[in-house]
Amino acid sequence: MIASFSSPLASISAAVSIGAAIGFSMLLLILPRRPALRAWAASLWLWSAAVYMRQSDPTLSQLGPSVVFAAFALCGGVLLLQGVSLHVRRPLPVWKPVLVLAPLLVVMLLDGLVCHVPGLQRALSCLWSVVLYSWLAWMLLRQPPTRLRMSYYVAAFVFAAHVAHGIYGLGVSSDFSAATQHHVTMALSQRMSAGIVLLIAQCSALMLLLVEQLLCELNERASHDGLTGLLNRSALLHAGRKAMDAARASDRPFALLVLDLDYFKRINDNWGHLVGDEVLCHFAIVMRACAAHPGAVLARYGGEEFIMLLPGADAAVAMQTAQSTVQAVRAASVPTQAAALHYTVSIGVAVADRTCTLQQLISRADVALYHAKANGRDRACIVDGGYGGVAASAVLSPDERGPGIGADFICVKGA
Repeated sequence: MIASFSSPLASISAAVSIGAAIGFSMLLLILPRRPALRAWAASLWLWSAAVYMRQSDPTLSQLGPSVVFAAFALCGGVLLLQGVSLHVRRPLPVWKPVLVLAPLLVVMLLDGLVCHVPGLQRALSCLWSVVLYSWLAWMLLRQPPTRLRMSYYVAAFVFAAHVAHGIYGLGVSSDFSAATQHHVTMALSQRMSAGIVLLIAQCSALMLLLVEQLLCELNERASHDGLTGLLNRSALLHAGRKAMDAARASDRPFALLVLDLDYFKRINDNWGHLVGDEVLCHFAIVMRACAAHPGAVLARYGGEEFIMLLPGADAAVAMQTAQSTVQAVRAASVPTQAAALHYTVSIGVAVADRTCTLQQLISRADVALYHAKANGRDRACIVDGGYGGVAASAVLSPDERGPGIGADFICVKGA
C-alpha cells in the first residue's frame, strides 16, 4: 500500500520516526551487546510502522488499519518499557505491560466491530500514552543511581511531557463532536507538531541515557582493576591523597595496610595463571569483608600486592583489621577449577603522622611488610612509634614480638 500523506506534518512525522529507527539500528552495529538498545530500536521500528499506517488512513475509519495501528503502537510501547527496565537493571516481566496495555487493544477492536463511538480510538491512544509514559517516568525516578542521575532526570522530564501531551489529547478528543472541521484540523496539527518535537526529545533522552552509562562504565574501567574490581594504582593514589588530606584537616588518624599474598608465584607455577586469578578474586572478597571501617579504600597495587586505606583508624584499629584479614585468609579454602587451595597473606601496617605524604606512608608499610615476611609470613607487622597519636606497643605485649624483629617493629601471627 502506497501512503498518501495528508499534510507536510504527516510526512515530517513519518520521516522523523523512520530516521530515528534507522539511527538506533545503526548504533547496534557498534554496540551489539546492549539489550536496552535492541529493545529501543525495535520499538522505534514498530512506531514507524504505526505512524505510516496512521498517515495512510488519517481518520482510521476502517477496522483493519485501526487495529493494526493500535497493535503496532502497543507493541512498540511494551518494547520501550522493556528497554528502560533493562537499562535501569530492574528487568520487567513482559506479562506486566501486556496485562496493562492489551485491554486497550481489545476495546479498540470492539469499537471497530460493534460500537463505532466517534473519537474513541483517538482517546484510547491518548490514554495508552498517559499510562505508558507515566510508568516510564516512575521507573527512572525510582532510586536513580547517583552517577547517572542527570540522564535519568532528563529522560523522566521528557516522559512527563509525553504524559501532559496525552492528557491534552484526551481533552481535545472529547471536544471533537462539537467542534468545527477547522478547529479539529487545527487541534490535530498542533498535537502532531508537538508529537514530532516529543519524539525527537524522546530519542535524544534515550541517547543521553546510553551515553552517560557508557561514560560511567569507561570511568569505572579506567579507575578499577579489571580482575578484582578494586581500585587500581592510579585511582588509589588519587583517592588516598584526598582521604589523607581530609583526615589531617579534621585531626583524625590515618592508617594504611600493604597486603601481599605469600608464595603466590608457586600458585601460578603449580596451577596456572587462571587459578592464580581465582585466588586474587577470592582475596578481594576477603578484603571487602574484613574492611568494615567506614570510608575504607581498597585497591590492587600491582600483581599480588594490595593496599587498604583506613581513614580515622589508629594503630590499634588498623592492627585489629590486619589480624582479622590474616585469620580470614588462613581459614579460607578457595574452590578453584583445579582444586581447593589454601593460601596465606602477610601485612604491613603504618599510621600517618602529621607531615608524611601518602607515598612515604606506603614506604613505611612496605618496610613493615618486609619484616612480616622475614618473620615467617602469615602475619601482620606494624611500625612501632605510635604514629597518629596512638602507641603501637599498646597492641601487643613485648613477649608477643616475633623472633628476629627489631625494637622498631611489632609482629603478630594472630589467633
